[in-house]
Amino acid sequence: MKFLRIICVNCLICQLFLFSSCNNDSPNIENPADQNIIKAGNNKVELEKAIAHFSRDPADSLKLKAIKVLIGNIESSYHYGGEWLEKFDIVFDKTFQKPEKEIKRIVDSLAGYIGWAEPENLKYKNDLLILDADYLIENVEHAVNTWQNSPWGDSISFYNFCNFILPYHNYSEYPESWRASLNERYNWIVQDTNTNKNLQQATIAFNKDLLTWFRYTGQFEDYPGRISIKNLMKGGVGNCSDMASVAAYIGRSIGLPIAIEYMPQWGSGNGGHVWNALILNENKSIPFLGAEGQPGTYTTMLDGEGRIAKVYRRLLTRNKNSFAFQANEKGLSYGKIPRYAMDLRTIDVTHLYSPVADLSFALNKTKEKAVYLAVFNNGSWEAIIGSVIDRNGKVHFKNMGRSLLYLPSFYNNEKYTYAREPFILDFEGKPKWLKITPDQTQHMVLKRKSPLSRHLTKWGFANSLDGAVFEGSNTPDFRKVTVLHTIGEAMKKWTVAQTGGVKERDQMQYETLWEEVDLDLSSSFQYVRIRTRVGARFRLGDLQFFGENKNEPLSGNPIGSIQNPEWAFDGTDGHSIIYDEPLEDSWVGLDLGKAQKIGKIKFIPGQDNNRILKGKTYDFLYWDNGWRVFGTQRAEQFSLSFDGVPQNTLYRIRCKDCESGPSRPFTYENGRQYWY
Repeated sequence: MKFLRIICVNCLICQLFLFSSCNNDSPNIENPADQNIIKAGNNKVELEKAIAHFSRDPADSLKLKAIKVLIGNIESSYHYGGEWLEKFDIVFDKTFQKPEKEIKRIVDSLAGYIGWAEPENLKYKNDLLILDADYLIENVEHAVNTWQNSPWGDSISFYNFCNFILPYHNYSEYPESWRASLNERYNWIVQDTNTNKNLQQATIAFNKDLLTWFRYTGQFEDYPGRISIKNLMKGGVGNCSDMASVAAYIGRSIGLPIAIEYMPQWGSGNGGHVWNALILNENKSIPFLGAEGQPGTYTTMLDGEGRIAKVYRRLLTRNKNSFAFQANEKGLSYGKIPRYAMDLRTIDVTHLYSPVADLSFALNKTKEKAVYLAVFNNGSWEAIIGSVIDRNGKVHFKNMGRSLLYLPSFYNNEKYTYAREPFILDFEGKPKWLKITPDQTQHMVLKRKSPLSRHLTKWGFANSLDGAVFEGSNTPDFRKVTVLHTIGEAMKKWTVAQTGGVKERDQMQYETLWEEVDLDLSSSFQYVRIRTRVGARFRLGDLQFFGENKNEPLSGNPIGSIQNPEWAFDGTDGHSIIYDEPLEDSWVGLDLGKAQKIGKIKFIPGQDNNRILKGKTYDFLYWDNGWRVFGTQRAEQFSLSFDGVPQNTLYRIRCKDCESGPSRPFTYENGRQYWY
């Protein structure tokens, strides 16, 4: 899809409105609703009408407070309209329960007919200027009544109500009337004594239903703004932001405080993530994701291989402790603040998901007012948090994820300059500054350009070995075989919790994936092999058979039904046997020359193409106030070798003629790449 230009415009316009509102709102103003009424122009009458509606009856005092909170916090809310969206949104009538390929075909076909979204065929609409009294009144009436009448209403504070039940939308989707229809659809949860006993059981109940009709798709990643709730309900598909959004809408419709949490960027990987949290009280919440994982069992952030630098929780109300609020007080304009540090309607909840540390450090004298910590993302740096420079020239950052790489940076009009050298905030919470030492050099042997992904290896390679059998025979055609072992589940233990904990997260090396099978057999065999199940792709790294002593692997002549069976026995990381097309009979093995007893088997799954590939050309870069090319090398083996490399800095490998694949920074210690 070609919506990227629109997204950039979205960010810019959102930033303009956010900071125009902030600059006019002093933290001493007691009634932001009055300020927004002044800003509403011709729509002032509608906002005043909504407030007047709840001012007549003292019994509506709570609703009066709620309408003032809502009006006082919508000045940065916006959405898109226009003829193009009206034409494109019919796509959601056609995507329900469709496979991903079919959704892509539908989207591409429609966009090919009406053209792609461009700034000139979209209408930007500020909610403050167009929402009428009836819409605002309806939202407050339904929100307060649902909250107050729910079985769990007494446990939800007014603060949590305002931030997680009262909002009429989540991002920049079209504002629609949705509360009554969603409440009607899910009110059975409120009425059912098996599900209305507590917040968690109620959330599990609606998410079970959501799992039956909503699923992930990547085809609307760049949809202008975000998808409205009615289109999400019709289409039944969306990305992780939409999955979190639809769960929040459903929760609010029955009085459940469902928050949207997000990490702008993974600290040790590319891209970010969005999910939900069930808010139990001001100090406790339970993560989950609509249509994917339940509260209590959703552990993607905790057990996944990516490390977390920052997690934010979206709010309706301003957070005066946010960096954005402090930056506003210092007079920083939107062009001086990166996109992920701009939002004053978030709260930092990183400590709920990761070991964190607070840190402070000094800077050289500068005219800048703020410094940002950036993480590496898709070949560049992306700031995720800022700190105002104090009078002593120091900056202070709280709740920073550990075991991660950060780069202190200045920012101006979408460009970064570097305030200091990068540092690693280690697992103990101490910064290790990477001050390059050009006079101290080292020899480096490099095998990968990005870290091994346990998740990708498990589900893209190891699962092809599930159900595979090791067989022995004394005839070369394996007419009569003995099953030596059957693999139930390859790479069964692969999560962070199972492989060393968060301290070793993302540092697993390929050689740690070897699996062993001890055998106690009386028979001897001249021919041994591994044979994958029918219909499985063949994806094997290396294979070893051992004799009775179990010390040294047996040698023999490689045999098999597929090409290059010798790659399975060469002990070379780069030689994985990868067959994407399933074959009827896929196997590789050894002719041992004579019958021998087999005492042990070792095997390792194939690996991805982010290893060094023989015949490809690579740039080797190091960090010295920017990336510098140390050398360029065409790989003659499945590794690169460089001499005289400066120590105590960052390094990176960039393939010049590979089709794709990420490139991550690393340090180098004791002959090993450590990834960040």
